[in-house]
Order: sequence, then C-alpha cells, then structure tokens
Amino acid sequence: MIQCGLFFIVNMHSNRSKGYILSILATIFFCHIYIFSKKAMELSTIPQFCFYWFGISFIINSTLLFATKKVKEITTTIKHHYKTLLLLGFLEIIITVSFFSAIHFIPNTAVTGMLGNLFPIFTTILGITVLKEQIHPLEYIGLTAAFIGIIITSFPEEASWVDFMNGGTILIIINCLTAAIATIIIKHKIQKIPPFLLNTNRAIALFIYAISALVLTDATLKVPQAAMTNIVIGAIIGPVIAINLVYYSLKYIEASRATVVQSSKGLVLILCTYLYWGELPKLYQVIGGVVTLLGLLHMSYIENREHKRRKQQKVQKA
Repeated sequence: MIQCGLFFIVNMHSNRSKGYILSILATIFFCHIYIFSKKAMELSTIPQFCFYWFGISFIINSTLLFATKKVKEITTTIKHHYKTLLLLGFLEIIITVSFFSAIHFIPNTAVTGMLGNLFPIFTTILGITVLKEQIHPLEYIGLTAAFIGIIITSFPEEASWVDFMNGGTILIIINCLTAAIATIIIKHKIQKIPPFLLNTNRAIALFIYAISALVLTDATLKVPQAAMTNIVIGAIIGPVIAINLVYYSLKYIEASRATVVQSSKGLVLILCTYLYWGELPKLYQVIGGVVTLLGLLHMSYIENREHKRRKQQKVQKA
C-alpha cells in the first residue's frame, strides 16, 4: 500500500510537484508522531519505547526493501556506498541521542521545539554553500517570512530566557547541525541510493542503539497494551511512512526547500492538537501560521514563475 501510494506520486508529470507533495505529506505524518509517541512514552520508559519503535521500523522497512525484488541491485549499492551508509547510521545515532538528552536537560519541551527550528536554517545554509542550490533573490523574502512565522508559531509562551541557557541548548544545536549534515549527504546521494535502503540503514543503526540502551539500563521488555498500540501505530506513521516520504521528496526538490516545508509542521500540529484534545491555538500561533503560509506561497510563486521563464527561453532558443 505504501509502495503503491509512492508509485502514484512519483509518476506525476512535474518533478517539482512531486517533491512538494511528498514534503507536505511528510509534514502531516510527522505531526502524528508527536501524538502517538507522547501517549506511548507516558506508559513506558525511553529504552522500552526506542526498542519497539525502531524494532518495528527495522522489520517493516527491511520487508519493503526486499519486496522490491532487487536484491542484486541492493547488494551492489551497499557494496559501492557502504562508507556513506555507515556514516549516515552513525549520524542518526548522534541525532537521536542528542535529541532525547536535550529533552532530559531542558525542562520546558516547548523550548526544545523552538530551538529545533535551527535545523531548516542550518540545512538551507549548507544547501546553498555545499550543494550550490540556487534560490532566486526574491525567494529570500518568502524564506525569511517562513522562518519568522515558524519561530512565532513555536515560541514557548511561558518560557524565560533562562530556559534557553543550559546544556540542553548545546545538545539541540548539535542535533540540528548533525541532522542538517545528514540531510545534505542524503540529498547528494539520493539518486544513487534508494530511499528504502536509506531508511532501512537508519532503522538498523537506531535499533542497535535501542538494544544497547535497553541492556545498559537493565529495562524489561514488558509494556502496557495501550503503550504498545501507540508504538505500533506511531512507528508505522513515523520511521516508515514519514521518513520514506522525506527521502523521496529529496529526489525532486532542493534540501533547503524540503526542510522549510517540513518545518511548517507546527501549523499542522496546532490543528491536530485541536482535533485530538480540543485545544484552540493562541492568537500569536495563528499569526505565525499565516506568515509561514504566505512565505511558502511566495517562494512557490517565484519558483514557478522562474521555472516557466527558463522553459520559455529554452523553447525560443530551440
């Protein structure tokens, strides 16, 4: 079913449309990760949660990978790119450990979410400087507006600046920078390494980490049924569907654009919070959401306009 959905999208006419649709879908699925993981971790320890979460991800992604019936091609790809896969696996462990450690050190989780907005900023900078991604000067207006809107939407209302001044802040910076580096590497290699292989590699690395954490903390495998239900649903939505959508989106659009779109998840999360818990968004969150949407629409408009202009120039030259 997952493969059928991806097949339908990737066979659309416009590559740009594919990339943006995949990024938007990834954003929607990512928002549900917060909901199901929060419910699961209320009833289980982090090592227990990670063991089942990443274990399920590993099993499903491995099954999907070998369901493509391209075992020889997969083996050849691993042989040629094993250094990249090992590096990405190591980076994913750093990303995960720094993220959960930051949550432990920062009392206010809203501050963690706020600082997490450094990820699209780092990715955009690296995308432009390392991958030489081209952004029209007018797009920077929309890019800036989107970033401002994202920050406004996720700003922790009751937090003080003291909440930002601790060791957790350094961990979040490490997390965002490492995630940005991993995204740039994936974007560079995405045409050579299939998304399902990248995701399976990620799942293996994180499952190994989860097993290590379980052994070191001497935790049991027994968790309540309610926790397991949320873990299964969340693991399918997150590490399987959402991450694959992210990797596929990078095949069609720049890393900088993909991460900006995915960072607007705060908007969808506000809607999900209302639907699940009946909590209405604050006025500043609505304002931030509108600013973010206007910024993204501006970027899309300028990009489409320039794409049409370049296409017309090619036709005229021909």
